[in-house]
This record gives sequence, C-alpha cells and structure tokens, in this order.
Amino acid sequence: MNHLTRIFDWKKFLSGKILLAMGYEQNSKQIDEVDLCADGTFHSKITRTGIFKDQAKNYSGKNEGTWDVQSNGERATITLTFKKLPS
Repeated sequence: MNHLTRIFDWKKFLSGKILLAMGYEQNSKQIDEVDLCADGTFHSKITRTGIFKDQAKNYSGKNEGTWDVQSNGERATITLTFKKLPS
C-alpha cells in the first residue's frame, strides 16, 4: 500500500483529545470544552456569561453523549450526539 491509498484514522487520532473554544468580549465569555473519550463517548462543559448568556442554552453546563467522525481524505466532520437535552 503506498502513501496515497492509506486512510488516516481520525477516530484514533481524536480519541483522548479535548476540543476547546474560547471567546471574550465586553466583560463576557464563552468557553466550550469537549473531552472525546476513546470509547466513543464525550463529556462537555459549556460556559456562557454576559452577552453570550442566551447562546446555546440547551447545551450550557455539563453534558455527555456519544461522538463519531466521518472523513473525506484530509477533512473530517465530528458529530456529537448529546445524551440528554432540556425540552
């Protein structure tokens, strides 16, 4: 098998990683932390204050679920399926 036909294993690469996004503006903050576990589950902590407070209300706080990744060559898409969301 040459280097062009090898398939990159995104699941293996992302397992055990933490995805982190942070933003600050006008005394406000948004912090999204998602811990991708090797068994296909994840734990998240979403924090919003100030002007960001009304964003992503259903996902705020601590949550968990399952994750999967689909790839097309060098690009990959992660899908998070939350276990329980408020109605």
